Amino acid sequence: MRLALALLLALALHAEAETCRVKEDTLVFAPGKYEDFVQLMDSGRADQAGECCLRCTIDAGTTVEIQKKNDLLHIIRVQSGPSLGCVGEMTGDLLTCE
Repeated sequence: MRLALALLLALALHAEAETCRVKEDTLVFAPGKYEDFVQLMDSGRADQAGECCLRCTIDAGTTVEIQKKNDLLHIIRVQSGPSLGCVGEMTGDLLTCE
């Protein structure tokens, strides 16, 4: 019974997810780490910024699923390409959604 409920919940959440394509090559940030990334980059610590805050890079045309929309950054899961399965945050203005 628990398994059936879990499957129904997973299907409901997946049904609400929006599938989009990335307009240009971009970065996917670890959730909650965008501000840290910007601060580290501004202070010239690019290596630390990458280690701290990046989950993956994705190419233009990559398909992603929006798992949660926020004002500036959306939590996404990469659905195609070399970064398949990567989960993190990216800016919504770089997406074209169906």
